[in-house]
Amino acid sequence: MVSITRSKLEAVETDYTEGKHSGIKVNQISSRKNTLIKDIRRLERRSYRDRDRLFVVEGFNALSEAVSFGLDIKTLVFVPERREEVFVLLSGSAIRAELFEVSRDLMDCISDVDNSQGVLGVMSYLDYPPEQVLERSSSMVLIADRVSDPGNLGALIRVADASGADSFIASEGSCDIYNRKVVRSTAGSIFHLPVVRNADLSRVLDVARSQGFKVYGLDPRGGKNYLDADLTKPFAIVVGNEAFGITPELRGKLDEILSIEMPGKTESLNVACSASVVLFEAIRQRRGVFAGKNGTT
Repeated sequence: MVSITRSKLEAVETDYTEGKHSGIKVNQISSRKNTLIKDIRRLERRSYRDRDRLFVVEGFNALSEAVSFGLDIKTLVFVPERREEVFVLLSGSAIRAELFEVSRDLMDCISDVDNSQGVLGVMSYLDYPPEQVLERSSSMVLIADRVSDPGNLGALIRVADASGADSFIASEGSCDIYNRKVVRSTAGSIFHLPVVRNADLSRVLDVARSQGFKVYGLDPRGGKNYLDADLTKPFAIVVGNEAFGITPELRGKLDEILSIEMPGKTESLNVACSASVVLFEAIRQRRGVFAGKNGTT
């Protein structure tokens, strides 16, 4: 495995000594041929990400979330005008990332957004084995079966986080959760809950059922109205591919198919919108159950 931190041997190191940032070491890079620049560009490809178990996170909001959760940021790259903000970001944290300062042109070379904020980080993978995640789950699990669009997959992770789901599981054949667009679309939610990638969903559903979860699938047509489902008990819900839905093999393992009644003219909702409707209905139902137990209305 090629260590991305080898690039410091090809960079000029500067020791900042002014004021509160005394002793912070920053490596300055000026060439596109630098190993770090090449390694970060390679992380656009899944094969290189999997080889090194590293992925790229862009922007201060996402990186702030990673820092606040104490996650393993290996490297931070930034343009000179963002130096002070990077120092502030790291102040008081246990993060010991190597710091690299690059020109705006070099940042544009390694960024995949049109208007880069001028900072990106390289992090270690976050995913867990599905059995470990399911053992720790007790309420709701959101499962993606071959969801191919990066924006949709990222939005699903965000929905799982926002609704308080225990975990998010993506199947083999789904877009990679470490795709940069997926990471960006999660808006930091990828750091908030356990995620699983490349899962064998047939096995996952068997384990989920053994853990006491009811397993639902979500389909635009032909299922039970989701409003009539009891979502107060532990459940896992599977959403399928944008064009083809849930695979026939997996449908045979579901306890029940749920559908969302749509009185309008559209045939279907975006997959993340559909998941959010059901997960937030579960919140509504559970709030009613807990209010009843507490004797409130």
